[in-house]
Amino acid sequence: MIHLTYVLQHADYWNADPECVILGGGSAGAIESLTAEYLQKNADPLALAHLPQGFQFAGVIAAAGAIWVDGGDVPVWKQKPCPMMFFHGSADRTVYPHLLHIDALNSSFSGPEIIIPTLRDLQVSYMYYVGEGYDHVMSGIPFETYGTDIMAFIHRVIYKKEKVAVKTIEEDYEGPRNLVRYYTELMGISKEEFLKRVQELNTEK
Repeated sequence: MIHLTYVLQHADYWNADPECVILGGGSAGAIESLTAEYLQKNADPLALAHLPQGFQFAGVIAAAGAIWVDGGDVPVWKQKPCPMMFFHGSADRTVYPHLLHIDALNSSFSGPEIIIPTLRDLQVSYMYYVGEGYDHVMSGIPFETYGTDIMAFIHRVIYKKEKVAVKTIEEDYEGPRNLVRYYTELMGISKEEFLKRVQELNTEK
């Protein structure tokens, strides 16, 4: 919220339109983006303290994200949320695509499989890109690989305001993408070497 306040205060300097602010991020950044929209639409004191009166996000792009809800409940919108785009691996066990309760915190994380029905009930436009069998690798690769899809969301849904609900399922013939495969290809090393390096990092004092 504090960073967004800075952006809005400098919108003129950057020649930015404060009415077209799109939140986005991967993993923790996606959780923060989705939760910020949820807090804003539910008049949470944190949002009220940092956002200008009447401010609205234009959209949210979440790669492997979820909404963090205190009290362990699923999201309930007091106001209609902005359009959203989701990227998520169906086998993600870092940020679940469904619902994860954390009893110790009396909280829950609601992934896109939980969020999207609430959007459909309110006729909010969304695009949902599923990596079939992919793990948390979908927290990063969308911003490297799926630029055309992201621009389509911005053009069609944010600017042209099309009322659409889109779900795309990607399957890789070479097997589900995962973090190990992604980093071994990126670093040009074998799976064994990669796992060795991870183990060494985890055992460093």
